[in-house]
Amino acid sequence: MNTNTDTDLESQKLETIWLELALSKENSSRQIFKTHSKQITLLSEGSPGEWILRIEYQSEGYHPELSDNFRDLRIEYSKQSSANNPAAVTIAYSLRNRENLPFWPHFAEDVIRDVKLAKSGKGNARAIEGVLAQWKKFWPSKSKLREPIARGLYGELYFMRQLAGQVGLDRAVNAWQGQDRNLHDFSLQGQAIEVKTVGARSLATISSLQQLDAKGVESLYLVSIRLTKTRDKKYSLQTLGDSLIAMASEYPQVQSLLRLKLAKSGWLKGSVKEREAFCYNVQAFSFYRVVEGFPRLTKSTLENLGRALKVSTYQVDLNHASAFRLSPEEQKMFWSTLLSPDSPPASIS
Repeated sequence: MNTNTDTDLESQKLETIWLELALSKENSSRQIFKTHSKQITLLSEGSPGEWILRIEYQSEGYHPELSDNFRDLRIEYSKQSSANNPAAVTIAYSLRNRENLPFWPHFAEDVIRDVKLAKSGKGNARAIEGVLAQWKKFWPSKSKLREPIARGLYGELYFMRQLAGQVGLDRAVNAWQGQDRNLHDFSLQGQAIEVKTVGARSLATISSLQQLDAKGVESLYLVSIRLTKTRDKKYSLQTLGDSLIAMASEYPQVQSLLRLKLAKSGWLKGSVKEREAFCYNVQAFSFYRVVEGFPRLTKSTLENLGRALKVSTYQVDLNHASAFRLSPEEQKMFWSTLLSPDSPPASIS
């Protein structure tokens, strides 16, 4: 199994620096980035459980919209003013819960990467807001895991397990991208896959105009997973997640990446007991090719209908999309498309 792409060297270096810092003497600090207009520092303070990522930059009048109601994360914001730096801003992210320390370097890496790339005060502010929005599921204001999130996550993990059986777990974990604000849940070999769980009526809820938009990808597929509730904990969300983590036990980098993506997808919003309460049987597993004629709304189709019509969420009745459903043979062709990096996309008609 090739794990070279699972975590890049920059992330590994940051994790090493962070762990060294967190375990070092009180009030230690390490500067990790500095230019004439901004600097980023990692700090380990004397108070128990205090690890801080401090960002200082020239605001140019732009300030991020911040909220401090994230579980286990305290955000401090201050403005400074001096003759040399009349419009500076300091943002300090402080971790409260030691149990979340393994995820902290990954959060810090996201913040550092986006702030380093920003070219202006406005860019810095938007970068900070964007990372917080991306990690909102991990540090929510309320910890209860709700049915729609649990059900959707179950569907994505179930599909990942099927994908891992075809291409290997390392590639399957890397292909899972929905939690990183990408347009589609999975992306591999130019093929984009949107996973939807449905009930007996086969209604797929589409939460944005981009989800079924094939722009920028070679092919787009919708995977429908029909679920029914059960009380058998063998089929719980917890059991499904644990089985994937166990599959990666011999490959620490893959397992670390999987745990991180689970966290960013809302896995930690609930307790083990809550995750064990969401149990499902898979009744049907179907593929649909999303091509011209498939029932969907996109930005372009909505513009054609008129500017006065505003739609963000809608449902597709898959009972009326049978013409686009892949046959068993076509599904085999789809899986073969993903196997070799050198294979061209399969012609599925």
